[in-house]
Amino acid sequence: NMLHCRVELKRLVEAFSEIVGSSLPEMHDLQNFAENQSGWRQLDGWLEMDDLAILKTLAGNAVPSGSLLIATDLSYSDGLGVFEVDARQLDAFVSSYLSNFGECFFNGDVIICSTSQKAFWMFHHEGATLTWVAPIAT
Repeated sequence: NMLHCRVELKRLVEAFSEIVGSSLPEMHDLQNFAENQSGWRQLDGWLEMDDLAILKTLAGNAVPSGSLLIATDLSYSDGLGVFEVDARQLDAFVSSYLSNFGECFFNGDVIICSTSQKAFWMFHHEGATLTWVAPIAT
C-alpha cells in the first residue's frame, strides 16, 4: 500500500513544534499545548459517522494540504511511529484504514500536522475536535 510510509514519532513532535513556534520536546508537551487552546468543538453524532465523514467535519474550511504527519492510536501501540501521507491521498488513506489496520482511523486521539500550512487538526477520543492554524506573521 503506497498511500503512506511510517516515520518516527519524534518527527511529528518536531513538526508540531515548528508549526506552533515553540519547542515542545515530548508528546505530552504537545498534548498539553493542544488541550489549552480555545476552539475545541464537540462533534455531535460522531459515533454514528464513518471515518471519512469525521475527517470532512474535522477539516472544515482549513483542508489539509502538502505532506502530512498523522498520529493515530496505532502510532503508539505498534511502535512503528506516525504516518506520512500526501494530502492528496488523505481521503483514500482514511477510507482504507479500517481494512488495512483492523481498526477505525478515529479509534482514539488523532493528530494531523501540515508544516507547509503551519496547521494541525486534532480529534479527541471523546469526540472533540480542534483546528489550529498559525497566525499570519505581520
